[in-house]
Amino acid sequence: VSVEALPDVGAPSIADIKLDRLTVDPDESAVDEQIMQLASQSKRWEDAPKKHAAATGDLVVMDFAGEVDGKPFDGGKGEDMSIEIGSGRLIPGFEDQLVGAKTGDSRQVKVRFPDEYPVENLKNKPASFAVTVKAVKTAGENKIDDDFAKSLGMQGLDQLKQVLRDQ
Repeated sequence: VSVEALPDVGAPSIADIKLDRLTVDPDESAVDEQIMQLASQSKRWEDAPKKHAAATGDLVVMDFAGEVDGKPFDGGKGEDMSIEIGSGRLIPGFEDQLVGAKTGDSRQVKVRFPDEYPVENLKNKPASFAVTVKAVKTAGENKIDDDFAKSLGMQGLDQLKQVLRDQ
């Protein structure tokens, strides 16, 4: 029988090691900017009047069915999809063609998938989407106050500011 034994290694002394915690105190404008970003991400959407034409910054709720070369493709169909016009989340040019749409409108949206699109067989291909606008919503005013901070789980605006300063 053969057994391999490892040598005893003593623990190094860490008594003389000194650690400095580097901190940066953010200025108030940086904290306010972060709060504005949080408010922008927490929009409350309200139904727009029936005759309201969708504009950049509005939310459009739609059903869509896409085709490439006249045939449906995987991932090309959706129901009750919400998209904020101008967010840049969809294929370039798609959101722009929703500007002016009203609740109940049907549109044919024509786009070209970009060269860097992650699905190989769709790269640089033209596509056509049949879109039905189910609703147009506008962003309600989001006051930055204690109630806003409480909606984020804080006790108030002062606590929210402190948490952001400590990050």
